[in-house]
Amino acid sequence: ELDLTAEIIGAIFGEALVSVAHRRADDSLPGSYGDVLFTDLLADPVAAIRGAYRGIGRELTPAHADAIVRYLEARPRDKHGVHRYTAAEWGFDEASVRAATADYLTYFAIPTE
Repeated sequence: ELDLTAEIIGAIFGEALVSVAHRRADDSLPGSYGDVLFTDLLADPVAAIRGAYRGIGRELTPAHADAIVRYLEARPRDKHGVHRYTAAEWGFDEASVRAATADYLTYFAIPTE
C-alpha cells in the first residue's frame, strides 16, 4: 500500500511536472529554457551546461567551464560512497509515478531506466 505522504507528494509534484510540460508544449509558459537531461549532465557536465546556457541565450565562458571541471575534480561523484535507492523505498509505486508523469517524460524525452 502506498504511504499517504508519498501519495500526496507524488500527486503534487507529478501535477507540477505535467503542468510544465503542457505549458511548454502549448507555448503558454513565458521565458527561455535551458533543459538538461540528468544522464547528459553525468556524461559530460560542461557540454550539458553549455547547452543549457545556449538555451537561455548565454555563452558558457571558458573560465566558467574550467570552474565546473575544478569543482567536479574536488568533489568526485562517489566521494561519500555509492547511493542507490528505489521508488518503493521512498513509498512510491514506480508504475504509478511513470503513469502520472507520462506527459512530462514524453515531452522532455526523459529516458527510463
